[in-house]
Order: sequence, then C-alpha cells, then structure tokens
Amino acid sequence: MGQGGIACPKPEPRKRVKARRKRQAAQVVKSVRAQCVERSGGSCEECGCECLFDGHAHHKIPRSLGGKWTTENIVYLCPLCHAKAHRRTA
Repeated sequence: MGQGGIACPKPEPRKRVKARRKRQAAQVVKSVRAQCVERSGGSCEECGCECLFDGHAHHKIPRSLGGKWTTENIVYLCPLCHAKAHRRTA
C-alpha cells in the first residue's frame, strides 16, 4: 500500500490467445488429413498407388483463393500426383 492507502491490483496474466488458436487450427488440420487418409484407404486418390505415410493433402480450391480445411476440399495424393496437380494449376 502507498501512503494514500490505495493498493494497486496485480495485473492478470496475459492469455495466450494466438498460441491457443494455432494449436486448435493444427488439430483441425490433423483431423481433416486423417479423415482424408481414411477415406482414400492410404492410397493416392488420383492414380491409386499406396502412399500411406508420404502422401500429401492437396486443396482442390487453394487456401489463397478461399479454400477451407474441409474433407470436401482436400484430396489425398502421392508426391508425384501432388507435383502434377500444382504444375496444372500454375
């Protein structure tokens, strides 16, 4: 307490909102990707080759154009088909 008898309240700890949002977004990405892998059976949705661990989640509508992380907008592709998909759109 100061001389006037008024105590300053301690500031509340800052909430880590940005970090929490990042973690929540990462969980969404992981769950959507997992659903797409399950839907495709671990195979490329373009050519059908087995790519369980090294497949890529590809957005049909790019995120830069408003595409979302939803199972309807994601296809599971092998690295070769993923590269081809990006060459087609470029």
